[in-house]
Amino acid sequence: QREDALIEWAPALAAEHDRVDLLDLVGRAIRPGREGGGPFDERVLALQFNGPAIPVSPATRADLSIAAYAGPTSSTSIAKSPGPDLAGLDRLVIYNFGGPCAFCTFQWLTQILLWFLNFVHSYIVFDWALSIMLLVLVVRSILHPITKKSQIGMQRFSKHMQELQPKMEKIKERYRNDPKRQQQELLKLQREEGMGLQHMLGCFPMFLQTPVWIALYAMLFFVFELRHEPAFFGVFQAITGGRWNFLSDLSAPDQFISFGRSILTIPLFGDIESINILPFFLGLVFFLQQKYLTPPTTANLTPEQKSQQKMIKIMMVILFPVIMYNAPSGLSIYFITNSTLGILESRYIRAHIDQMDLTPQKKQPPKKKVANQAVPASPFSKNKDPKGGQSYKQRRKK
Repeated sequence: QREDALIEWAPALAAEHDRVDLLDLVGRAIRPGREGGGPFDERVLALQFNGPAIPVSPATRADLSIAAYAGPTSSTSIAKSPGPDLAGLDRLVIYNFGGPCAFCTFQWLTQILLWFLNFVHSYIVFDWALSIMLLVLVVRSILHPITKKSQIGMQRFSKHMQELQPKMEKIKERYRNDPKRQQQELLKLQREEGMGLQHMLGCFPMFLQTPVWIALYAMLFFVFELRHEPAFFGVFQAITGGRWNFLSDLSAPDQFISFGRSILTIPLFGDIESINILPFFLGLVFFLQQKYLTPPTTANLTPEQKSQQKMIKIMMVILFPVIMYNAPSGLSIYFITNSTLGILESRYIRAHIDQMDLTPQKKQPPKKKVANQAVPASPFSKNKDPKGGQSYKQRRKK
């Protein structure tokens, strides 16, 4: 089960002890399982505080009280609890997976996204699933100029590389025994054809969006407000009198068919307690995204390279839904909405690209400056010529 609470002791407590040990008390905790099922094993953890002996004089007391918080990982709930500043609880709620993406998961960005999600839910749609979908729509709309510029840059680079491919092959064939000269000639060709560094960095704007999507992903994965909240106003529970658990909890899998207990454990899947259909629908969306939106490659690939690319596509379509099988349904709704909007956005950008001239303009050589030469005045000129001649009016008077 996912942890619905966090526990933190006051920092002042650690200063009074030499060492704090975390103990794993292995044993069998007998308590009812889910929905009245049988007992199940549970790990019991304990903290052991080790400190110096405290002498207590007769008729005196020694205060060894412990300040602790056990509650939801919600900044709002923590703010309402007594003494959150003492234990530093206000700094414990973070939305971060850690690892290599930790440095680019900016907490100020997750807080902005969380604030907007709460605003949309409280004042606009009043449903968490619709709030997630609207949040994704707003984020994609804000990032649309960057996405458009990036895709146009990549298409321009791809088209021009296709046009240069025959010339590049000739250079490779001519200098196949001289790699250094070959590289120099290829760079020279690219400069002559107007292929600068700015054209090769067409996908760079996409990296500017990465922190936004990572922050949104982390926020939706850890946000406490989605706990036990149904999707789409609980319509599936309303039409079945509460007997169908499909999308009844956005912090849990969608539970299209719930078994009420774990029937088996599969690597990557985890404990199988229900049949979830959103991950399979997500795989279908990924398949359509790759089928219709992947640009054709510009290089002549070997059969081995083609096979590797095909295997990568299959892994992306299959492996990611497998990993997402037991993920929160709110997160699945986010990915499905984001991928669907991405398909529509890319089709719109492709239609715009088809009307553009994507061929980069070649750099024209600078024109040679011509020295100023005296131009003889025309007989019909109203002004004097450069050599001081008379104007047409003056000659006419004479």
